[in-house]
Amino acid sequence: SGSRGMGLLGRFHYSYKSRYILTGNIRADGSTKFGPGNRWGTFPGIAAKWIISDEPFMDFSKGVISMLSIRPSWGLSGREPNDNYSHFSRYTPWGSYMDMAATIPSNVRLNALKWETTSQQNYGGEIYFFEDRLNFDFNYYHKRTYDLMWSNLPLPSTSGFGSLSSGNVGTMDNDGYEINLFTNNLIKVGGLGIDL
Repeated sequence: SGSRGMGLLGRFHYSYKSRYILTGNIRADGSTKFGPGNRWGTFPGIAAKWIISDEPFMDFSKGVISMLSIRPSWGLSGREPNDNYSHFSRYTPWGSYMDMAATIPSNVRLNALKWETTSQQNYGGEIYFFEDRLNFDFNYYHKRTYDLMWSNLPLPSTSGFGSLSSGNVGTMDNDGYEINLFTNNLIKVGGLGIDL
């Protein structure tokens, strides 16, 4: 009477000299909401970080720059449909025909429906000053969603159906950036610290 799902996750983390950091993961998701050929989706991701401020050539900035780093990342994620049985042909009672009970199809079988997949790239970094008292970070991202899943897609009345429960309808892009400036005990008087 419902759907079932399964997920498998693997992850690794590597750090060299505590300033070259690499993290990766891979997730495999299975769902009975899809037809037999599309039940599994694989969604990897990877992220790196280079702490530039820990390099020997940055020794001149000690006392001024306490952290300088860059951190690119990329990953995939997936989304499944809301309906449990869209890949089956379903029927519903419909009056009678020649004095016998009749049934008619109640849906369009969607056995080719795919996982909606989102790919996101992120390029970020941070720079902290004066023992982390004045901090600045930024992020730029590009996100592309393909096999975009949409619910209740209208159909021509000549098809005999009003709508599709779900469908993969196209591709959508989103781009954006984020900038943050914050402080930690920027102003300190005795035991009193003021953040902004």
